[in-house]
Amino acid sequence: MEHINPIHPILENFSGKSPRQLAHKISDTAYNEAKAKNGRWDAMKKMKQFLDCNCWALCCAGFGLGVVLAVFASLKLVLILAGFLLIALGIRILLL
Repeated sequence: MEHINPIHPILENFSGKSPRQLAHKISDTAYNEAKAKNGRWDAMKKMKQFLDCNCWALCCAGFGLGVVLAVFASLKLVLILAGFLLIALGIRILLL
């Protein structure tokens, strides 16, 4: 009779670790499994890079600030700046 290990193979080397370390290991394993299946790893990698990068958040914050200033100050220059930042945000999303 063979011994059946009740612990999942991913977690067997992580007994006594914190939940955060376990979640990180599971996330990496899921990412590697997706990488191996159907050639979808490029999309997963790009999405991971997009979520890790906060450059787009700065563009979005600049756009929001520009719109608020344009509404309250009625300045065409600020509205043009908001338009440029919206275009920058769109380009940033398309490049990722």
